[in-house]
Amino acid sequence: MTKLKTRISLAVCALALCLTATMAQAASAHTKTVPVDTTFVGQSKLDRVDCTTHIGVCELYFSGVANYPGGDVRGADTIALHGHLVPTRGFVFISHTKSSTSIRGCGTGTFRYVAYGTIDQLAPFGALSPPINPLKAGLGVRENFHSVPGSGTGAFAGGSSRGHATAVTHLDNTLAGRAVGRVTCKAR
Repeated sequence: MTKLKTRISLAVCALALCLTATMAQAASAHTKTVPVDTTFVGQSKLDRVDCTTHIGVCELYFSGVANYPGGDVRGADTIALHGHLVPTRGFVFISHTKSSTSIRGCGTGTFRYVAYGTIDQLAPFGALSPPINPLKAGLGVRENFHSVPGSGTGAFAGGSSRGHATAVTHLDNTLAGRAVGRVTCKAR
């Protein structure tokens, strides 16, 4: 009797593994991953400064929009960002963004993403696309981003994204830069 129970248990486990593998293959058959390389421009504003929550640290809170006029992405982002100055690293921030876009090779939809980055040096004017006007003073921005699981709609339902961006933020609160990464979306 014990041998029979063991064999039945092994058969059930084998069946479960087969079903899991089949479901994973079916899910991957319905998605695809595409590279993304795009430029963006944006505008931000300082919403508030909080120097009372953490002694010796002032958190700055910004909001803004970014538009994608060229490359693999067309659409707009709504951004909420906050951070503080770290003497050895610059202005360290985290941003939460809702993106409503159309991505070449994927389609149209919305998703949310989180970015972690720094603003810390004079901008390398020749290093970015589109060309930056050297008459506008600016600071360099670098960030890594990833989508929030389960936040996608439309072509991005069940999808994911990951990448990095470089940009220049200007004294007039404008921003211009480039983002490169990968997006997994529904196969069309």
